[in-house]
Amino acid sequence: MTCDPRDQEPEDNRIHYPSVVVEVLSPSTEVTDRGKKLLYYQAHPIIQEYILANFQSILIEIYRREKNKWTFSTYRLGDTITLESIGVEFSVSDVYKKTSLIRKAYQDR
Repeated sequence: MTCDPRDQEPEDNRIHYPSVVVEVLSPSTEVTDRGKKLLYYQAHPIIQEYILANFQSILIEIYRREKNKWTFSTYRLGDTITLESIGVEFSVSDVYKKTSLIRKAYQDR
């Protein structure tokens, strides 16, 4: 995700100045997403938030750049997420709204 005007009409259809990167974890990519990609994104000076959304359970993890360090937070059903870097707020239930995970979570209550 980007709010940088230089990315509004890219010639090559790629975002060059992302503020937020989102990965949907899968068993085949999770190690890379949590390892190599995390280190790459943390080294990228423009990226402010790195989001990992789990597809096997209702869980969202966010790494955030705060001054000169990165913080880590987890979010579950009932939580609200604020992406400070782009001024967006949403609930975890909205992310999983049309999935079988959310239907099962509400049935189990």
